[in-house]
Amino acid sequence: MSHYNRDTAKGRILSDLDGSILTDCDHATRSLFRCWVDGSYLGEDHGLRNKAFIAAHRDNPKAMRSFVIAEFTKYTAHDAQCSPSYAQRVIVNGLTHDALDSLTDALVNDVLEMPV
Repeated sequence: MSHYNRDTAKGRILSDLDGSILTDCDHATRSLFRCWVDGSYLGEDHGLRNKAFIAAHRDNPKAMRSFVIAEFTKYTAHDAQCSPSYAQRVIVNGLTHDALDSLTDALVNDVLEMPV
């Protein structure tokens, strides 16, 4: 059980980053992020735009990294009911630099494995 206060946006974000998120591709947060990318949250148009971007930039690690950071921040903000800038600040301050890099790499790999 998480020790974060899920009544606050910060607590919801940190709780979602807890546990095996770095090592388990089926961690709830990673699975739901894939749903965000495929359009299950914001609709088919969002999913189609994301898939088009992925198809066009899958061989560009810098573009994919930027895309994943932006989309994960928007997903986290939506889920925690806060602004994207606040969500990003909580994520950056809540993880070590190495953990943040590992999470970003894992999310990029998750996205690249999705069908486009």
